Amino acid sequence: MSSASERDIIVFNREIYNHLQLRLELEKSSSAPKWRGHSDTETLLAGFEAWGIEETIKRSTGVFAFAVWGRQYNTIILGRNKKPLYYGWQGDTFLFGSELKI
Repeated sequence: MSSASERDIIVFNREIYNHLQLRLELEKSSSAPKWRGHSDTETLLAGFEAWGIEETIKRSTGVFAFAVWGRQYNTIILGRNKKPLYYGWQGDTFLFGSELKI
């Protein structure tokens, strides 16, 4: 999913239990985008833009692993809390996932 500004793109295996609370915080601070849906993924992306990745993760309660591509800096950030997250290289290809499959 892309953020509302299309600055960030996320791949997310998740459940953010308090995402409705986070949405309210974003709306109260006038940091919320025009919501396109009701997903916790969209809430997380809006938090990344408003508070930064680290602060948004600190505020989030749930089970998740993610990869976010920041177009502005041409970087990928991987993060997790209770979900596993595996990553590595296979030749010239960087692989990541919350499951190992052969």
